[in-house]
Formats: sequence, structure tokens, C-alpha cells
Amino acid sequence: MIFMAFLFLLQAPAGNTRPASASTIQRDLKTNPSWQEGWWELGTLYYQQDRYPECRDAFKQLSKLAPKSGPAWTMLGLCEFGAKQFDAALLHLRQGQDLRVGNDSIDTVAKFHLAQVYTHIGNFETALGILADLAQHKDENASYIMASGIAALWTLETNLPGRASCGGSRAGLPGGQGLLGRRRAQGRGCSERF
Repeated sequence: MIFMAFLFLLQAPAGNTRPASASTIQRDLKTNPSWQEGWWELGTLYYQQDRYPECRDAFKQLSKLAPKSGPAWTMLGLCEFGAKQFDAALLHLRQGQDLRVGNDSIDTVAKFHLAQVYTHIGNFETALGILADLAQHKDENASYIMASGIAALWTLETNLPGRASCGGSRAGLPGGQGLLGRRRAQGRGCSERF
């Protein structure tokens, strides 16, 4: 579940006295498809309603119009995460981080979900690094602790003698082609047991 830590995203833009409906925004976007604020409004409206495929499509369009916008790429990644498109979410959340989000609330949520994606694909050390940074620099949050525990347990499992691992970690543990390669070959992964 994507946590809704940034309610400001759901507020109407400056000068707008009432939130627009999706159909009103879509109508306006048909007449002006390069209206970036409209794509932002539509995407955040769908995000608020947990309509992740529609949210993804709106932020994908915004990202095309504003390719250097860290918040647009980040929101695209968050919507893809909600739609369980983890490979795309990883790509776009990282791209948003590279371009700089510019807002602490969005950045915190993005980093948390990036850590969840890394845990999902088996890159536990990277996930732990992100979560440790969040825990040190942001408010204490039970979600950070839980996600850190999951990543830490999987890291521990790969290091226990006599335990069947999911292919080792990126830190050079035994496991042949590594977690991601073996996971794709098997069609499932360690984190899917949760």
C-alpha cells in the first residue's frame, strides 16, 4: 500500500477554488494536451483514488511534456509501484531521484517505495541503505522499521549456512547468477514468499 504522506499533492493548484473532476480535466486536456498542470491534477486525482493505471498514464504524459521534472518521473514511478509494475517503478523512481524531486514529502515517499522495490527484486543491501538513511534523517516511522526488518531478514537468510538461498546477494555471496537472474529464470523470487 502506498502511504499517503503528502496530502498537499491532492490540493487544488493556486487560484483554483474547487477541485476539478476527472472528466472536466480530461475535457480540458483534449483542447490543450500540453497543459502540464492539468496532467498533474489528473494524475494526483487518480493517485488519491488508488486508480494506479490511470495515474500512471497521466504522469507518463506529463513526463513526456516535462522530461527534466523530477516530481513527474517520481509520481510516475509511484503510480507504477501501485500498479505492481516494479521494473518500470524502479526505473522511474531512480530517474526522479537523479533529477531531484525538490519536495521533502514526495522524496520521502519515493525513497521508501524505492527501498520496497529493491527488496522485492532482492537487492537487500541497497534497500537497507535507503531505509537507514530515511530512519536517520526523517521522522521515526514504523513502516521504515518493518521494511528494514524484511530486507535484513532476507540478507541474513542468504548468509546462513545450510539454508537454501534465493541466489545470493549483490554483495558477492554465493549463488551463481545472482538473485535477479535466477529469479527471472524461475519465474519467482524470495520476496514473493511474503
